[in-house]
Amino acid sequence: MGWRATSSIFPSFLSSRALWFESSPILSPLPPPQRPSLLGLTKTRTHGRSWATALQGVVGIAAGVLTFMWPGVTALALVIFIGAWAIVTGIFEIAAAIRLRKVIRGEWLLALSGILSVIFGVLVFAFPGAGAVGIAWILGAYSAAAGIILIALGIRLRSSLAVAL
Repeated sequence: MGWRATSSIFPSFLSSRALWFESSPILSPLPPPQRPSLLGLTKTRTHGRSWATALQGVVGIAAGVLTFMWPGVTALALVIFIGAWAIVTGIFEIAAAIRLRKVIRGEWLLALSGILSVIFGVLVFAFPGAGAVGIAWILGAYSAAAGIILIALGIRLRSSLAVAL
């Protein structure tokens, strides 16, 4: 049974199970007005239909399924998202530095940070493969540094507890 066969079966299976949970008094013995809604599809007197929450859940499930199906595309999308974020952040930093130039001293540092962010974003767009590798290196360095700091904290706490006892 390949993906094409399961793609048409799985959504209907999921929706039929979700609707059964939605209306099942066995799983939720509360009367319908107080019964929590699994998908936000039932209307209550106080909250109405929370279609936005249900839509958010459906989009989250779709993103998770797509991530497992196409991890390469997901990684590329993440790199592009980070590049776009860097460019937008850089533009806002440059704009803030221009507006704050008469209010604060050292605004050029904010502008320089913005310029670096824009350059980084452009480079990520130009070389997404290198951007992914660079992001992986940064995450690895962060993980190693955080691990070392937490080990040092653990040793320090252990030695301070031994002194306290």
